[in-house]
Amino acid sequence: MQIVTICGFIMLLISVVFGINSIVQYVNGTALGGFTTVILLQLFSSSIIMICLGIIGYYIAQIYDEIKGRPKFIVSEEC
Repeated sequence: MQIVTICGFIMLLISVVFGINSIVQYVNGTALGGFTTVILLQLFSSSIIMICLGIIGYYIAQIYDEIKGRPKFIVSEEC
């Protein structure tokens, strides 16, 4: 669960670095047409998806921990 979230943040950082690099290449006139855009969009969208999956995993783990401690019946009186 934590690995997915960490990988999502690492991929987000990589996509930001590649984005800055592609902007610099575009300004210099050495950027490849279309290739950079596709790779950046894929990296950014997959990193956001991985971060969201990590958050959903944390939420499901909390639900599981809370349900695990509950009794299967309710005791109304003590003998």
